[in-house]
Amino acid sequence: MKEQLRKARENIVKWKIYIDRARMYINYINFFMIIFLFVDTLKNYEFSKNWIPNSTTGILILLPLFLLVSIVLGYLDTKLGIRSEEAKQTTTENPIMNEIRERLERIERKLK
Repeated sequence: MKEQLRKARENIVKWKIYIDRARMYINYINFFMIIFLFVDTLKNYEFSKNWIPNSTTGILILLPLFLLVSIVLGYLDTKLGIRSEEAKQTTTENPIMNEIRERLERIERKLK
């Protein structure tokens, strides 16, 4: 019975990882759809008609701009250490990681 529960848990985790990976790719598609809708909506406003004559031009202008802004935000996130701090805080809440850290600390104390 315990073996079956362990295998079921492993399968659930494996499928959850697959779903999370798929969600990341769906977010990329969603990102481009938002850009398209944003540009398409802009043509309804008077101020944008002067600098975006049609949707294709708008997409060609705004897509690289949004990509550049995304890359800059990702770069700043990495340089400021926000992601690493987030990962650090997430792992401190993980009981398995806490156990590993405690074991490493005991090993270090024994080696000193």
